[in-house]
Amino acid sequence: MDKDNNLYKKHKSTISNLQERGQLIDSLNDLTIWKESKSNFIESIKGELSVEDYKELNLILDRLSDYFEHLYKTKNLKNIIFIMGAFCWYKKRIDYIKYLWEYKQPPDSDTTWLGPAILPDTIGQLIEYYFNTDFEEKLRLFRDDRHGIRIYFDEFFILFLLRYSVLSYSSNNNVRSHLGSYILQDFKSHILSDIINSVPKLIDVNNGLIEKKNIILELGFKEEEIQRTLTKTIPDFLNKIKGQAEKQLGDKEKITKISGKRIEEFKREFLEEYKSRENESFIEILSHFKNFKDKSNESDYPKNIERKGLNNIIDKAAFFEDWHINYAGFGSEFGRNMASGKDFRTFVDIFERCTVVSDYGGLDRILSEISDIHKSYILLINFSDYRFKEKYAGYIPKWHTEIPSKIDISGFEGIYKFGSYNIPVFGFYFRGLGKNIVVLNSAKLGELIQYNPSKENDEENTREDIFYFNVRVYSDNPDLVDAIIKKPPPWLKEIGDESKQREYLESKALLHVFERYEFKIAPVFEGYKIKIPEERDLL
Repeated sequence: MDKDNNLYKKHKSTISNLQERGQLIDSLNDLTIWKESKSNFIESIKGELSVEDYKELNLILDRLSDYFEHLYKTKNLKNIIFIMGAFCWYKKRIDYIKYLWEYKQPPDSDTTWLGPAILPDTIGQLIEYYFNTDFEEKLRLFRDDRHGIRIYFDEFFILFLLRYSVLSYSSNNNVRSHLGSYILQDFKSHILSDIINSVPKLIDVNNGLIEKKNIILELGFKEEEIQRTLTKTIPDFLNKIKGQAEKQLGDKEKITKISGKRIEEFKREFLEEYKSRENESFIEILSHFKNFKDKSNESDYPKNIERKGLNNIIDKAAFFEDWHINYAGFGSEFGRNMASGKDFRTFVDIFERCTVVSDYGGLDRILSEISDIHKSYILLINFSDYRFKEKYAGYIPKWHTEIPSKIDISGFEGIYKFGSYNIPVFGFYFRGLGKNIVVLNSAKLGELIQYNPSKENDEENTREDIFYFNVRVYSDNPDLVDAIIKKPPPWLKEIGDESKQREYLESKALLHVFERYEFKIAPVFEGYKIKIPEERDLL
């Protein structure tokens, strides 16, 4: 199918995705899933295709399937052979290792043999192979009794570096790489991170090989070559590629663009978690007792009510399409914290206005004096209902067969019978407030009002549900950088001078998630709190 074909243009992203995923096939399961995706794609657009186009697309994708299957088999064979080499090193079968190394180009050959090698034959291929392959599953195939093979696999990698560094190659050999001149190729962040984290371990492995000098001599190396290369050349090389990987990773973090798809995922995670937490909150009780009003879709709001929420400088990599750090779910964390903070602040607004009652046994007196008792409820703050039951016999927990009624709200614990009234009891934990019994009259409480979060000068498409969302990357917004550099907060000053501060901000983004709300206390407020004595005071 020609690339100018309208059908190709229409489904270009799907076809490109199939090609990209095909390059990453690393197991039989991956291959099976890829073939299923290919078949599902063809089936989904079958109705759009002419007979000729259908045949042509099938032919193209079948060829692609054959190619990726061949690629997978070749890659898998190379994996097995490399691990076999490590296994031979573990078994001290030096003759087998030399056979594998010299398979493509025997040292006594009169001809330069072309074609793919069964093992990496340049430093670049070796680095890409070693750091770009997940060997953990495959290593299990070569376990011997209770012995592991990972250490021998790492040692085999060092032996390859030793080979590249010190062996002399004749003119008919393909290997021309030198450790000193090698420059790390352009890798994805996952490989760069693996290089950075693996180098200290590999240097330890390299140093351990010095003690195995007598075995290495059997591979054809000279003693002085082994000593010089293992004590200096290879550690220097490993530290060099670690430094190159750190620079490359830092540069990628600065220049990589954030993904709109990841921003949308963040919003979805945030909203799902926020709403989930709100359904388990004190605010849900306010809503149940008609103390909540949603005005978020009204354009009018009190101008003195400022927006509240997140004003955070975060790694812009959190919004990259692909990165070595997994930021999945960080939207949920922000949503959880923001919902919890709102719930806490709302409750504290009410709690601080409640009249203090010093008598631990004074609940019945409060209930006898409170107006609108049928609209009142009890909150056990940081206090278990079974201790409440010990003091107040009229309490019936929700699990009891004699419970007169239940309320389908998270936090509902039971009913306190006071005369002919069934007063709902809820339990909540709020850090730092101590143990309290709180009695609230919903008719004389007030209301939580949710307002529109927008401002007149907000950018387009920043409104989502009751929130204002915006992500601004510092490297794309010089004015944003200048503003914070002009008045740097203490934590930014600690990073260093202005040039270091600017460099730091190149990898950061400013995250804004705001909402606007207030709790309007009723003109005549009625609420009480009984502080629970410490356990020793109850004895």
